Amino acid sequence: MIDTPPEPLPAQEQVIEQKLRDCGLKADGITVKYENELQSIEVVITPEAGAAPEHFPCIHEAVFPEIVYCQSKTAEQVADNLRALAAANGRAFGTRLPADRAEA
Repeated sequence: MIDTPPEPLPAQEQVIEQKLRDCGLKADGITVKYENELQSIEVVITPEAGAAPEHFPCIHEAVFPEIVYCQSKTAEQVADNLRALAAANGRAFGTRLPADRAEA
């Protein structure tokens, strides 16, 4: 069986992913995809991305107004800081917690 390469990302997703790499995040730790259920682009940040406090303003500018999904305690701190930045700029910013952290 011949392996086929993954389908290329649509343009907007590519732009966001590139901006996040330009912020200093590692590509292995970010996923950017359109989610029909959300009717929005979802950005997933994992610990492998290497997000640190100095990255927060750049991440905010790279992904706003899309939804950010954080998969670790560190990534949740990223989300908290992104929400604070958005609020300080008069913007709303949507984030989601991992399913195992959501309250029933």
